[in-house]
Amino acid sequence: MGGILIIRSKGMGDIIHLISALRALREKFPHERIAFLCQKPFGSIIPASLNIESIEMPSHPSFMESLNFLKKIREQKFEKVFDLYGNMRTALISLFSGASQRNGFGYRVRKYAYNGVFVPPNPNKHLAELFVDFFNHFGMDIAYFKPTLEYSGDESRKADSIINSCKAKKPILGINIHATYPAKKWPTEYFLETARYWSRETGGSTLFFWGPGEELAVENALNGILSSHRDNLLPTNNHAKNENSSATNASIATNDRPTTYVASSVGSLPANENSTQTENRKTFSEKPHFFTHPPLNLNELIALIDRVDLFLTSDTGPMNIAWALGKPVTALFGPTTPDSVAPKEGRNLILSNPNLDCLRCHREICEKNTCMTEMKPEWVFNKIKTLYPEFFNMTQTNSKETVEKVR
Repeated sequence: MGGILIIRSKGMGDIIHLISALRALREKFPHERIAFLCQKPFGSIIPASLNIESIEMPSHPSFMESLNFLKKIREQKFEKVFDLYGNMRTALISLFSGASQRNGFGYRVRKYAYNGVFVPPNPNKHLAELFVDFFNHFGMDIAYFKPTLEYSGDESRKADSIINSCKAKKPILGINIHATYPAKKWPTEYFLETARYWSRETGGSTLFFWGPGEELAVENALNGILSSHRDNLLPTNNHAKNENSSATNASIATNDRPTTYVASSVGSLPANENSTQTENRKTFSEKPHFFTHPPLNLNELIALIDRVDLFLTSDTGPMNIAWALGKPVTALFGPTTPDSVAPKEGRNLILSNPNLDCLRCHREICEKNTCMTEMKPEWVFNKIKTLYPEFFNMTQTNSKETVEKVR
């Protein structure tokens, strides 16, 4: 069979950064067989137009499963292997692949699995560019491209359905409250406060995103909003138990419908209030409109992120999705290094606490977590207003017209 095998087993953001090099390799070698090895579901991130074969490796294989997988890779008879992950497992896959050219990073003992080793002169170089340098070190002679993402028509229609069924108001703020480890996380209450500022000053909606295992965190966050409004926040998709149920009975949707929460000025109105009651409610600027989504696969998540006008997050994989889609990103950094992973091109706002010497410590747990907690919502929101004034000049009339066009 022959061809090129590229390995990056996991890391959503890292794989998005790798798309730059993959696109350049496909342009350089339009007829070459190129395969990408990773864990499920990350292979679906790779744009279908690149015609790159996806090979999924088991996440927690038994000894026999590992042997069978190595046999499967060896039977492919790849001529070149590029290991851009470099842990013990991927080093062994490279070593036993049978490829005549095995290339990887110069990590400790693992470097002996390769006959070509790359040691980055600047390990903090932006990852998308560093991956291009990696391939060029081994003579591939490719250029940098900004990563881009793709999704299907069905995924696009599902995203439109979520936005339209919630009657989302432009501009839409997308929020990802999660992080892969605690030290990177901006406090949930800070995200909520920023969402309130957004609603009050733009009239726009806020869409809270979540992935596998994160649904409860979003539910708790929205329940926090419910508590702060003292039953004045109502689910609008009839998730309440009956007409007179208050918002305290609301929960995140686990079916095909998103859940929407809006603040009411008159207490526990039923979710199916009539038009007269609606007219008696406060103006939209005083009535936050927050919503979330049903369970989504990775490409459906990509399509939905493409519907927001601004994406607010800490250093996460969805941050890189928004960047690759060309969405304006406000990214909050503390223990990690923005030079290597923060969004590059575009109107992005990369924020960190300017008064600390302990930034970029790369700790996963920090008792104080000052780098994140001292970036207050007011400060972040003022930075957003300065960089993106157009979001604060949009009228509700224009917003409705924009949403209709998305359909």
